[in-house]
Amino acid sequence: MPIGNESEHADTNMLYTSAVPVDSIKCDECSKTKVIESMSEKVYGYISQTVPIHSDKVCVVESFQSDWCNKLAEPMLGLVDVCPINLSNNLNVYLKNLNASLPETSIIVGCCMIADIEDKKARRKNKYYKYLKKGKGFYKAETLGRLVYFGFSIIEFKEIEGLLYFMVMKVKEAPGNLNGCSDKILFPMTRIGKDGKKLIVYKVRTMHPYSQYLQNYVVRLNGYNEVGKPANDFRLTPWGKFFRKYWLDELPQLLNLLKGELALVGVRPLSQTRFSELPREVQELRVQFKPGCIPPYVSLLMPDSKGNIEAEMIYMDEKRKKGIRTDVKYFFMAIKNILTGKITSS
Repeated sequence: MPIGNESEHADTNMLYTSAVPVDSIKCDECSKTKVIESMSEKVYGYISQTVPIHSDKVCVVESFQSDWCNKLAEPMLGLVDVCPINLSNNLNVYLKNLNASLPETSIIVGCCMIADIEDKKARRKNKYYKYLKKGKGFYKAETLGRLVYFGFSIIEFKEIEGLLYFMVMKVKEAPGNLNGCSDKILFPMTRIGKDGKKLIVYKVRTMHPYSQYLQNYVVRLNGYNEVGKPANDFRLTPWGKFFRKYWLDELPQLLNLLKGELALVGVRPLSQTRFSELPREVQELRVQFKPGCIPPYVSLLMPDSKGNIEAEMIYMDEKRKKGIRTDVKYFFMAIKNILTGKITSS
């Protein structure tokens, strides 16, 4: 496969190659058959068990380009691209064009060369590895997060022969903004505050880019852990685990404290997803109190998902009776538990 000119990816500063001219990408039977025949037994088995790849309504290609999908002669009900998407000149443009070229409920099968692949040896042996000129590729969370951001719903994903293969369905149109994620170290999160008002809470970024779009998916996949956060969360960076262990990711919330948006001690500021899962009576009670940097479960050592709610109910009841004295008490209890290692941020 000939190698074309190198170009720099706008989002990740990694170099990619363009191997096939746009005009040569055609979803005809001849090229489709060649691509299918080039698939390994494992890849063919994975794709064909869900997608009727021999159907004339399913396009099968091997493309390095980001705009070939604009050249489809007619709408397709399914598409398979066996070339890693992070070898595209511009991945976000590719995903936006892909979304625009297919009707809703279309099934898309693709793959990506990711840095956190379990079988590193297979990754190095993969024929596409040599085309990734610089960098180690995306992480799994960023790959899946970009797909969700651009209007696709994840059906499943699987590591095969050094690549992450994914099956997604188009569920909505792509957003107008090509850049859906900030790379700043301080990560803004929308949370539910007092009186139900939304506020922006700052934390040190501990997740890969575009991970925020996977919140609902990860919760559906693994549920919550003992501290009320998504379990087995592959969105965390290696340093993110360290930061969360020692509560370093929470330090920027002092900005919210100084702005008067958070109290030092108070109910935990929750995302809309987590807040909507609470019983209605708990929701109505929580919005009467200002969220805090230090939640009650830290003081009462009740970190599990149910314990979180119970700890907050105990705190709110005591807060209404004793006021500021409750916050002072809970603050020193929390500091003791943190310093003695009885509880961590994750």
